[in-house]
Amino acid sequence: MYSIFQKFIYVLLFSVGLVAAISTSEKALGSRDSATEPIPRNAVYVADIWHPEPNATSNGSHIGLLDLIQNPTNITHVIMFNLNVDYTPEINTTLASVDVHSPNYDWLRSDTKKLQAAGVKMMASSGGYGNKVFDRLNANFSDAYPHLLDGIKAFNFDGLDLDIELPTDQDFVLKLLNSLYTDMGPDFILTIAPVSQSLLGAVESISGNLNYTQLDSLATASDKPNGKLIDWYNGQFYAGGTPSDDQVTAYQQVIETGWDPSRIVLGLTTDNTDSSWQPIATYQATASTLKSKVDNFGGIVGYDYWNAGSSDKIPRWQWVEDIGQALFS
Repeated sequence: MYSIFQKFIYVLLFSVGLVAAISTSEKALGSRDSATEPIPRNAVYVADIWHPEPNATSNGSHIGLLDLIQNPTNITHVIMFNLNVDYTPEINTTLASVDVHSPNYDWLRSDTKKLQAAGVKMMASSGGYGNKVFDRLNANFSDAYPHLLDGIKAFNFDGLDLDIELPTDQDFVLKLLNSLYTDMGPDFILTIAPVSQSLLGAVESISGNLNYTQLDSLATASDKPNGKLIDWYNGQFYAGGTPSDDQVTAYQQVIETGWDPSRIVLGLTTDNTDSSWQPIATYQATASTLKSKVDNFGGIVGYDYWNAGSSDKIPRWQWVEDIGQALFS
């Protein structure tokens, strides 16, 4: 027989367990708790947002993101591309060529909140091939930088990825990183997306002509992870930027130069429009191999979500889920 006190304790413990279970079930199927499980990362870029873009007579058609948390994808980070500051002729801030404050982005503001509530980190990415946003920021920082901040805050993004693909001054990059750190705080995620050759020490024009070892040694902050301003690097192990056709070997070569593997994420292309593309089964094997061979493997980021799975004849969210299964099983 249980005493009244014992029954009370039992009911209390059962209730706590039930609340925890409800909380877990409400936490979307796709997410993982990045606070307790920061690595490996299962991330994806979203570059093709609109098909077609909004215009004066149409609201356009946009990609959906909620499948990522309505299915067990184990997604950790979604990176929206491309956050841009431009003069046309007045200064303006756009995401994928659409004004960040446009009502056409009300869906993204709503989806961002839902993804974040599910534990997914929502980020933006600036730069890219041929994009001169960093030139504009460097030339007129006091005028252009507040607009970049405005674009971040328009969606309450958790971080910013810098895709520096034109020659860029190292001092400017440090200034930009330090400014974002000061204005957004130490929890704001800062990443850079160089080609993997640059992580081997090569100075590549397609990665800003920057010496990333030197940059990393100078980009420091005592209250950031490992004392580094740059939380991690989304290495482009594709498009001719990788030291080996074997992405396992290419990743290991980068790590052997001294990089902390928790700070190097393996960037893969999601469809066969890039010559480095591999079927999802091969990517799963790559993820499993690196997870077993490399302590603190940083994870995988796919480019781009719009086309993900198209060459494998599977839904785009399924591509992310298959990568997640390999990373977290």
